[in-house]
Amino acid sequence: MHGNRLMLRLVISMLVIICIGLTAGCSVLQPGSPTSNENEAITEAIDKSAGAGNDIEGVAESNNPGEIQVSQKTGDMTAGQEAGDVKVKQAKPLEEGDFTVIYKGFNINEYMAISDLNDNLGFGEYVLISEYNNAKRWTRIYPGDGSIDIRLEFISKGTKDYIVSAELLTIPTIRGIAVGDSRDKLIEVYGEPVPSKSSGETGYSLEYSLGSRSILFDIDNTTSTITRVLIDYNLDMSIADQLGKSMEDNSADVISIDEAEKAVEDLCRKPDIDVHAYHNEKFDIVIDGVKYYYVDVLYGLLMLKKPVLGDDEIYKVFVSSEDKSIYEVVEDSDGELTIGNKLKD
Repeated sequence: MHGNRLMLRLVISMLVIICIGLTAGCSVLQPGSPTSNENEAITEAIDKSAGAGNDIEGVAESNNPGEIQVSQKTGDMTAGQEAGDVKVKQAKPLEEGDFTVIYKGFNINEYMAISDLNDNLGFGEYVLISEYNNAKRWTRIYPGDGSIDIRLEFISKGTKDYIVSAELLTIPTIRGIAVGDSRDKLIEVYGEPVPSKSSGETGYSLEYSLGSRSILFDIDNTTSTITRVLIDYNLDMSIADQLGKSMEDNSADVISIDEAEKAVEDLCRKPDIDVHAYHNEKFDIVIDGVKYYYVDVLYGLLMLKKPVLGDDEIYKVFVSSEDKSIYEVVEDSDGELTIGNKLKD
């Protein structure tokens, strides 16, 4: 197509040059001969008839069908088509409505009244998570009775009740993304997220934010599918209400993983036995707003002496992220872990 157009322009240009050469040196134009302005008009008209509105100079020449072509004017890329014909679809940025979840015809968001929630969805299944600093953290699970479509977390402090988060287990977001959807589908609908965050050994989280609110999608490393959807409404406020300080203020007081491991090694080391402590994020727990690091304790050889381990040896502990206090690990019949007695430090 481009070759025919360029050949046509070349022929016309040669004809114009011949015409100019024949008339050169003549002081009087013959009747009916075009002026220089008229020649330009003729050339322009032929150009338009060969392809009006095309940005010829802005298109990279290609003789191979299907080769990628780039329009310098628009920057769009297309395969086997005129550049600029196809626009790349851009995902719409988060808006206010993205933080609303529709469940059984009721709009769940940070502005809803709990009384309206009760009237429309009932009380569901109530679970108290923690009570700290005169603030209760609790959840409502719907529909309840062992079945979970959505889990809502709240804070109650004095006369103030507000939603902290909404975890969607079987229902989609307002844009139609749900647990089980692929990572590719997520990015197609929501666009590129902020850099990935670690979500344990088996996956990571992709986060989309608007102001202080965000939507987090946990992605499985193996299948690249969504395993969890969480809408964060007021996480920072809930931490401030339970701990009496903001997340930023609290972070300065939280000890590092390295400090926690060293505290465990110092506690468990014997005179002639080497000790190594390893943090396992998968089993970390939070109680009353305080995070406890789970640490495995491994004993090794030191000074070529074989360790003799008895019942009093420590193999796993929890370490408080506030003050490095070390606690025994207690496991119930369901396999749930919690803190036991405080160990001597």
